[in-house]
Amino acid sequence: MRLLGRAARRPELLRVAFVGAALFVFTDGPLFYLSQSVLGRPGPSWHDEVVAGGLTATAGASGALVLWSLWRTRLASPQPPHPLGAAAVALFALVTAASTAWSIDWLSTGWRAAVYAGLAMLAWLLADLGDRAWQPLALMAAAGVFASHLAAVFDPGGGVDLNGDWQGIYLSRNLLAPVAAVGVIAGVRLVWAGGPAGRLGWALGLPSLLAMVYAGSRTAWLALAAGAALATLPVLHHRLAQRWDERRAQAATWATLTAGLAAAAALVAALWDTPTFAQRRTIWRVSWEQFGERPLHGHGFAAIWSSPEFLDNHELLDRGSAHNGALEVLLGLGLLGLVPFGVIVVLAVRNSGRDLLRSPSPDTWAWAAVVAVMLVENVTESFILRFSYNWVIVMAAALRTPEGAKPGLFASSRVRAASRQDCQRQTRIGDSPQQTI
Repeated sequence: MRLLGRAARRPELLRVAFVGAALFVFTDGPLFYLSQSVLGRPGPSWHDEVVAGGLTATAGASGALVLWSLWRTRLASPQPPHPLGAAAVALFALVTAASTAWSIDWLSTGWRAAVYAGLAMLAWLLADLGDRAWQPLALMAAAGVFASHLAAVFDPGGGVDLNGDWQGIYLSRNLLAPVAAVGVIAGVRLVWAGGPAGRLGWALGLPSLLAMVYAGSRTAWLALAAGAALATLPVLHHRLAQRWDERRAQAATWATLTAGLAAAAALVAALWDTPTFAQRRTIWRVSWEQFGERPLHGHGFAAIWSSPEFLDNHELLDRGSAHNGALEVLLGLGLLGLVPFGVIVVLAVRNSGRDLLRSPSPDTWAWAAVVAVMLVENVTESFILRFSYNWVIVMAAALRTPEGAKPGLFASSRVRAASRQDCQRQTRIGDSPQQTI
């Protein structure tokens, strides 16, 4: 029986490993580092054979795994993703593909649209893991953080930027730090759970925190603080409600939220005129003016950043992005793309918050915190423009159903059968007249 249990778990473990590895590839850094620092190729360029080939192959593998799982479970009544979330994700992918028709650089947009369809498939795989979704995130962060530590120590020419900040295997400190922030959250989740996993939590969380310190990314620190704080509020309320009455617990929670918002506003005001925000405000202004030229359908997804006429408008535009997710969508897809984008973001917030409020636990806390960090990061960065794990996580949050903890489409038939038996048992218990709510 023990051997059968291990055999049944093996496909699930392989699936978690695949999703973690795919997310690691979509942190982008590994492919660029392999191409430039290991193979000595010129760059960086999205059209480099190593980079483009790795992204395309990973996206294709994600799509193939989804199709294989659909075929394998076609008679098993699989649990579908959130219907509105699935519609929004599919519509965003379709609009991205359709923008090839009016793109000012249709070759770049067409290739990106194909890869982004694979990103949507990977998001489905991640969402279907339910409360185990933090596991591939931990694998992704561990790979990125430890590889970056090695790069910073043994390859300082590539792992440390000109200002002395760590960038590890990534192109900048602002790309390393968010990956490390995910590692911090995953580490806290493991420590919180206690037991043998706690030691793994310290082994992941402390190096991730160290990477954030040496990277020195203000935006990542703000995102981590905001995301962790927002996810902790429901847990705080739940704990207070167990000790106090509901009214006092709510009052304390609202007071904590108000104090946190006031502190955040004061911090942003203090940093508003620093180069980090002053440069972004300039990029936002120029990008907004460019959006006004094609407000309905945009210039084609990511195409504007290959236009010399646009890049010549300001020297800061050579950074290659609008440094804001919503503004990036407006530039590439216009208002047509902003609609599904907005629905995905709203559902991501709603679904992750719903799970945390209904059942506060290390799993739901970690997931809500990571989603919050990803969304806050997109206020000052354009992760949606990159082939990014960030956008995969946000889409996965929009796709999760209230029963996200239950085995879904990609679980083994043995696991799904056990889950159905549990549901039937709970239904019989719930039908008892002695049950009260």
